[in-house]
Amino acid sequence: MTLESRAQPASTSNSASSLMRAFSTEVVRPSQRELDTLSDILPATTQIFVASPPGRPYLRLVETARSVRRAGFEPIPHIAARGYESSEALDDFVARICGEAGVRSVLVIGGDVDRPAGPFPEANAVIESDLLQRYGIQEVAISAYPDGHPKLSDECLTVALRQKLKSAAERDLKVRIVSQFCFEANRIAAWVKSLRMAGINVPINIGLAGPTSIRGLARFALMCGVRNSFRASLAGKTRSFLGEASPGQIIRQLGVAYDPSMLGQISIHLFSYGGLVRTAKWATEFQARSGDGQSPDMRARVD
Repeated sequence: MTLESRAQPASTSNSASSLMRAFSTEVVRPSQRELDTLSDILPATTQIFVASPPGRPYLRLVETARSVRRAGFEPIPHIAARGYESSEALDDFVARICGEAGVRSVLVIGGDVDRPAGPFPEANAVIESDLLQRYGIQEVAISAYPDGHPKLSDECLTVALRQKLKSAAERDLKVRIVSQFCFEANRIAAWVKSLRMAGINVPINIGLAGPTSIRGLARFALMCGVRNSFRASLAGKTRSFLGEASPGQIIRQLGVAYDPSMLGQISIHLFSYGGLVRTAKWATEFQARSGDGQSPDMRARVD
């Protein structure tokens, strides 16, 4: 993070732009007005993940996925495994998102509840249920954690990741990894490199927090268990929690480190903690300025 914008070499800017070329973002409960505004900002078919907060009825997710599709985008609903009380409920959800919203890709996660409501204790149980491909799902996205997980060891995460990759491959499902957000480009690059060296070569969407306040980021970092990289990103640079933050500097640093022969296919996924429309506007502006070889962040702020 820096307090002033700095001009970037054209090669760095172009690399950053390439990482943003197929960026995705995320919604929870978007209003129709927000989706209408988004249609004027984002390219058609942009992938928009539909989050599944604990306790939200799955029929609401179906409704949101339909709205995202009608707005011209590609909805990718979350399936929070522990939230489904029966196979019939999950079957109904998958049938509806595929039939009513044309969904072909989903993000399967465990879900932020301690006890499963039904027969799906973790994400892999959903993949192994064979419900996804029955209705035409072609790709499954799975989660990963560059900054570690607040409740699970790195060894547990590695085992779970390999199990999900294996289960998806056995069912001819394409796979992509979508990471939790992190605040250190070096940590992210090293994490991706470690996956590639371990023979995991699927596409990766690098999760980053979209533009929001430093205070807001601190709250989300605490909730999501990524305090270490957040603290490291602030150490010795700023102690103020009154400024704003964007992922611009992290993306530029990743652009410097990006070597397709080593890191493979990666792109950026923006969590819209600071607002959906705000995130979309920032992303398109960043991409346009990066493509021109200009500094994407033109006003003084923490980025």
